[in-house]
Parts: sequence; C-alpha cells; structure tokens
Amino acid sequence: MVDKSRSDLIIQALNGKGVNKPCPRCGNPRFNVIAETSIPINDDPTVIRVGGPVVPTVIVACANCGFVTQHALGALGIAPAEVAHAG
Repeated sequence: MVDKSRSDLIIQALNGKGVNKPCPRCGNPRFNVIAETSIPINDDPTVIRVGGPVVPTVIVACANCGFVTQHALGALGIAPAEVAHAG
C-alpha cells in the first residue's frame, strides 16, 4: 500500500503531467493510488525469469468502476519506493 505522503507526491506528479481526465470507462473524475509495482522487461515472452530489468510503476484505479492504469515512475520524475526510502 502507498502511504499518504507518497500518494500525495504521486498525485502531484500526475497532475503536473496533465493526467487529470475522467475515467475512460465510466467518466468518473476520482481515482485512487493503489500501489507501486514493477513490470518485468523480458526479451523472450516464452521464458519466465526471476530478477532482471523492470519498469517501476504506480497503479491507479478509478474510484467508481475500478478501471486500472499504470504509470512509469521515471516518466513522473519519482524514484521507486525502495530507493526513495533507502538510507
């Protein structure tokens, strides 16, 4: 789960990039930051790999219908949570 200060940072970054349109499925204007995760990068989709390169993302869901989107944290100028909280 994403804590309030981290969620606020993500929301501010999304708004700064113009990500403020209503849900494309139901038209609801409210979304929730659900979690941070990573999408593995794999040059061979027939092979399941553990570890390797990933794209750190944030999962955002419509507060009404639950339509889910992911946004790359790097494009938002935000370090992944494990890096942001290290040290």
